[in-house]
Amino acid sequence: MKVMITGITGFLGSALARALVERGETVLGTSSRVSPTWRNLPLGTRVIKLALGDPPNAAMFEEIDCVIHCAYDFSQNAFDRNINGTKALFQQAKVS
Repeated sequence: MKVMITGITGFLGSALARALVERGETVLGTSSRVSPTWRNLPLGTRVIKLALGDPPNAAMFEEIDCVIHCAYDFSQNAFDRNINGTKALFQQAKVS
């Protein structure tokens, strides 16, 4: 199975990625963070730079069997960005 994890470099997303890779799943994820934080992920895990609120690209959902949404923007005044970003991800995943 090919799984996408949003917020893959966070505490929950990275732990989930390690567990899924250990089970033999293919994992890719999104993160708003820069590449040095990706070193805690399993070898071969592909990460797409995408922050909540950025428009998701339809191509990133190609051949994805499951999306697990762990992304959350903790910055001040991010409530609307979290809601609207989650809705945009859901809508793009649904049509892809």
